[in-house]
Amino acid sequence: MAYSLYKTVGFGSGKAGLATVGSQLFNADGTANGARVTAGIQDLGGGAYGALATFPDAFRGRITWDTGEGTPAKASEEINPEGASEYLDVKVSSRTTLGNGANSVTLTLQDDAVPAQRVPNRRVTVKNAAETATLAVGDTDASGQIIFNLDDSTYHILVETTPAHAALPAQTLVVSGTTSATYTLTKLSPGLPASPSLCRVYGYLKKPDGSVAASIPVEFVLRGSGAFKAAGNVVVVKAVTATTDASGYFQADLTRSSALTPMMSGDSTEYHVRSLDARLSHLFTVPDQDSADISALTLTAV
Repeated sequence: MAYSLYKTVGFGSGKAGLATVGSQLFNADGTANGARVTAGIQDLGGGAYGALATFPDAFRGRITWDTGEGTPAKASEEINPEGASEYLDVKVSSRTTLGNGANSVTLTLQDDAVPAQRVPNRRVTVKNAAETATLAVGDTDASGQIIFNLDDSTYHILVETTPAHAALPAQTLVVSGTTSATYTLTKLSPGLPASPSLCRVYGYLKKPDGSVAASIPVEFVLRGSGAFKAAGNVVVVKAVTATTDASGYFQADLTRSSALTPMMSGDSTEYHVRSLDARLSHLFTVPDQDSADISALTLTAV
């Protein structure tokens, strides 16, 4: 495991109960120095890979050190770089959430539409075959892909379930060298709007840590300054507000942009989707279709 930050760490801060281990736990290139890390854990714990039983509660947790040569050290005892930061001279960088193995593993998510559409912003979790340990986690990028770093082994891949797609059972992935796999999600219909001139625009919001953003208002506002005509009617109510549910899902039935005629010269038929809580502010065109996943539409930042 390569550590890109905090190349030196000093344990000699004078805190009660801590032994001085020295400051060079990391090599010049940022990798962990296996011999010094092992010696340090021995000194701190009073024995090989000691349990550190005498340390304050803030020092407890788990982290696996790497030897710097690609082989994990067998010392994985109670050092918590977050809770223990006040006992260290310098913070210890944490492991990457995308895994620390030797192989590049590219996973692609797509739906079963024709043609298939990539699925972005979906949480993917890598577990061991017994599903007793989480080894890596991350979200697919704009192209529906995520790249993990995994060792040769057999894993279970778990894909986050949302209202947009049917739940995908755990997928078995065998990694041997550089590996790639594609998983297809069954797209679920969000239902039909009441009128054929409407499009049901839907999506979901997540927080930076991947958890759902529930009870968040999302507003859709016609961008033009004046009224619009649609199907012989004058549209004067230009805003529709949806609220995310417990899963972060939201939907709004909007008049298709092509069905709108501005009554003032220069007005646009684009919609402005905005949410103060989500720091969301983008322009988009409502397509000529029954429903649309907002994450698959072209959004222009305002």
